[in-house]
Amino acid sequence: MPDIVVTTPGRIIDHLCNSQSVGLEDLAVLILDEAGLFLELGFSAEIRELIRLCPERLQTMLFSATMTEEVKELVKLSLTKPLRLSADPSTKRPATLMEEHSWWCFSELMIVEEKKTKP
Repeated sequence: MPDIVVTTPGRIIDHLCNSQSVGLEDLAVLILDEAGLFLELGFSAEIRELIRLCPERLQTMLFSATMTEEVKELVKLSLTKPLRLSADPSTKRPATLMEEHSWWCFSELMIVEEKKTKP
């Protein structure tokens, strides 16, 4: 089994149900990035099914730029003792901060381009 799997909720459920190429029994960390966007795009049932299929003893991280009622419900469903972190928009960014952007071609699992920029 792979150490890291990057996927959409629908794709991983398809693999779990149809090909058994990936198993969740040894999964230690589930990261739900862009959760609000996935919910907005109609993936609520798939995310809930993925959470149902995961082991109970699991560290779950949920990231969302928005905190809608649907995201709050997902937090209740998937997190134990959630810790909410948010950025303070009034805080200035450090001048020395370096942002890095990577673009991935997931169908071939290879880095297509990496770009470093200064703000």
